[in-house]
Amino acid sequence: MSSIWSQIQQFLNKRKKIDYIIFLLLGLLLLVIVFPSGKENTKSYETNSFSQSDTTDLEKRLSQTLEKMEGVGKVQVMITIKENSKEVEGVLVVAQGAGQPTVCQKISDSVMALFDIEAHKIRIAKMVSED
Repeated sequence: MSSIWSQIQQFLNKRKKIDYIIFLLLGLLLLVIVFPSGKENTKSYETNSFSQSDTTDLEKRLSQTLEKMEGVGKVQVMITIKENSKEVEGVLVVAQGAGQPTVCQKISDSVMALFDIEAHKIRIAKMVSED
């Protein structure tokens, strides 16, 4: 054991200051590689965020699709997105045919399937007639 310790001391005694600086810099480089900064996560949120036009496009596509379903009639849709993510927070569907329970169930099932959200995050209301 003492021979190993003496060999380590001899090795260290032969080193110059520049060698210690190089070892220190290599150690710091390894730490930077192993522990990346948190800025990367922030950047991924920015690339995953929805713009207002993305939400409007989703609303338009959902409206057009629901209007093609039997008994639904005219539809208006509002979708809310969680801040800094693509996760749908809630959906409001105003439809002419929403007065019938079977139509409401079809709409609710469709929205749950499309956006992978729970039923309590979906509201369906009957559209008032335009006189």
